[in-house]
Amino acid sequence: MSMAFVENESRAMTPEKQLETKRFSKEQKEALRKKGFLIYELAGQSIRSIRGSGYKIISTWEREVSEFDAFKSMKSEVAVNPKKLFLARYVKETTADRERAIEKLGQDLKINGVKAINGDIADWTELFYKHLDATGNSLFYGDYVRTSTRKDSFVALAGGFKRSIGLIVRCWYPTMDPDVVHTAAMVVPSQV
Repeated sequence: MSMAFVENESRAMTPEKQLETKRFSKEQKEALRKKGFLIYELAGQSIRSIRGSGYKIISTWEREVSEFDAFKSMKSEVAVNPKKLFLARYVKETTADRERAIEKLGQDLKINGVKAINGDIADWTELFYKHLDATGNSLFYGDYVRTSTRKDSFVALAGGFKRSIGLIVRCWYPTMDPDVVHTAAMVVPSQV
């Protein structure tokens, strides 16, 4: 059975690893840090491998889309501004509105050679734990990030973090509280 999973139309999601880690230049890193961004390196981890490393991850999609657990994050440096992580609320906007908000973030940075992307479920899961390990703070707290990972009517979310249970990865359903689902972006080198 073949399924198409799309990462904002520029990166097809596949279970294979890319070979080389994409990196920001020294100048890009400096400019991003001046704008409040923190930089992390994603290592091509799957949700399954992250969980296997001892991190707590609860998933609610076992029956619907369990293959999401096998997808690997990109191998790239990524940057996020934890103080300005959420760009917009998911339910109250169209797909075009979300894409424009992400594109606008990339343009507003005015840093050559970088772009903003939505990021897929494996990217946000690995990034979440990199940030938690580095700072001791959650990126999402009780809220959820809408990722680019989708299948049919399912859209994968990451968030709802509680130290006692860990990060929650789940599918968005129309009955979910719209006030806790947000659009967010990560900044990556343009060649990603």
